[in-house]
Amino acid sequence: DLDDPFLRETVSATEVALLRDPEFIARFRGRWQPPVASAEDREKAIGLHVEELLTNVKMLHERGVPIVLGTDVGTVFSFAGFSVHDELEHLVEAGLTPGQALEAATIRAAEMLDAEEEFGTIEPGKRADLLILGANPLEDIRNTRTLETVIAEGRIVDREALPIRIP
Repeated sequence: DLDDPFLRETVSATEVALLRDPEFIARFRGRWQPPVASAEDREKAIGLHVEELLTNVKMLHERGVPIVLGTDVGTVFSFAGFSVHDELEHLVEAGLTPGQALEAATIRAAEMLDAEEEFGTIEPGKRADLLILGANPLEDIRNTRTLETVIAEGRIVDREALPIRIP
């Protein structure tokens, strides 16, 4: 993901360089990745782990368990904003429709926080936080990456003025 152009819009070159530092990678692999001998075995183990996670999400969804989007931002290689788009794509890969994945990120998240009166749907009196997209995410969930306008608390956000924006 570190080379993904969409990610690079919000993650600085300095941060990417730190995440690619061989010493950091060695420490990270030692703590968080499966203890396997080769890079090929490690990639295989990670792939099996992701496959298991997707299978579990699908099973829970099919049994009617509410699925809520919630990235672990603040952990290594989980990035505010970007990781939400990744997770939406994974939810669809697990068997949710694009609409159900979007509900997991909006109304289901609000319900889990007992805040559906404040946000989660577009209604009078609720927070006016919106993303205006250039393509329909119901047709392809990856279209959530076609951000054209961000509205926070009813105001258009000047994305170019954000401090994390890459020059």
